[in-house]
Amino acid sequence: MLLTVSAVVNADVVYKGKYVKQSSFDGAGVYILANGDKSFSQLDASKSYGYMPATKLHFQGDDILASTETDAARLTFTETENGYSIVDASGRYIAMKGDFNSFNVYASAQESYEWEVSFNADGTVSVTNFDKAKTIMLGISYGTWGSYPEANDDRAYPTLYKYVAGDEEYKDDDPGDDPNPGEGDGTKEAPLTVAQLKAHEMNSAKVWVKGYIVGSANGSLAKTDFGASEAVASNIILADDASCTDIDACIPIQLPTGAVRSALNLQDNPGNLGKAVTLYGTAEKYFSTAGIKNVSDYVLEGGDDPDPELEKITIGEFLSNADTQTAYILTGKVADINNTLYGNFNLVEGSDTIYIYGLLTPEGEAKQFESLGIEEGDILTLSGKYYLFNDTPEIKNAKYISHEKGSGVLAPAFEAVPVWFNLTGNCIAAPVQPGIYIKVVGEKTIKTIIR
Repeated sequence: MLLTVSAVVNADVVYKGKYVKQSSFDGAGVYILANGDKSFSQLDASKSYGYMPATKLHFQGDDILASTETDAARLTFTETENGYSIVDASGRYIAMKGDFNSFNVYASAQESYEWEVSFNADGTVSVTNFDKAKTIMLGISYGTWGSYPEANDDRAYPTLYKYVAGDEEYKDDDPGDDPNPGEGDGTKEAPLTVAQLKAHEMNSAKVWVKGYIVGSANGSLAKTDFGASEAVASNIILADDASCTDIDACIPIQLPTGAVRSALNLQDNPGNLGKAVTLYGTAEKYFSTAGIKNVSDYVLEGGDDPDPELEKITIGEFLSNADTQTAYILTGKVADINNTLYGNFNLVEGSDTIYIYGLLTPEGEAKQFESLGIEEGDILTLSGKYYLFNDTPEIKNAKYISHEKGSGVLAPAFEAVPVWFNLTGNCIAAPVQPGIYIKVVGEKTIKTIIR
């Protein structure tokens, strides 16, 4: 899918040189990767990893006009043993790490920094990481660039443009009026304002919206608390003005259980009051008015990166040394699935077991466990934080990363008939009410929580 180019030349900028659209790869040189008027740009200097933002471009015919505005999108390709290195405008090598679809940037060449270049039948280009076999694409809904194992309806290949130097100056004498100056189009780089969202069709479309957190609604908008002293955790109220107390100028945001609610709700985070936040969710009626539901991503002013690069540790290390404020990556075999709506099960690695109470999708959505296609015996990689429930460690609302199909069974020992004990040591036929039980299967003993 190629997005429609709607950019015009900026009358205030002088353009020298241009980037010419390519139909074949010309080897080492300076290039831009773009889909429509959205180019693959560079990470902020303070970041060493993440999804690449998009910079808007200005065209003359099929060519991109070069100026200081396009500098952030400049990429230098240099031939290497297995393809090409790609260096951004700040001189950082673009690479990949682990199983992430985002990028890492380094001051010098690091592992997984080589890229192969080939053209697709429709004239777009595939720039594929040599080690990870993932290809650079624009995430259309998010408006950012990642590197993915395959394309879909929400990922688009770029077009390749090569820099050609020139002294000719281009300037648009009549660029026309911007019909919506300073307002967004619903992408991450140009989110909708609260006023725009209120005028948006409530059609469950996925959009980004930005505003200030000014309160929360306790059961109805008429009971909105413009503050944090009586806040509820299930929602926040957003406005274009941080000091707004007029509910008619606001929109309600439903916070799904999990990482999004934990980070944004005012009941647990009163310091979020007045902060700017950019949210990604569906435009739907909420409290009978225009709002956002199913929030799956966010950027909070002054907050932590919601998707940081995480440390991978063993389940044994997690049980003995995990910091309750830090999320880790764990891999193990799935056992004893006892809830297929939320995803409640044991994750086993060797002799170590951790209980998973709820597995979210990569976008942070709950109640989607069955859609992930996970079965007992599969090898699952997830992320989550250490949590104690009745003095028993578990991971609450873990986040799915990937899984591999297993044998369907854990091991011969798990085929035996289980014997159950309650915490008083009495043998029982089977759990009949929520609580903590000891399950003995063959020679394996497992502490199990039933809710």
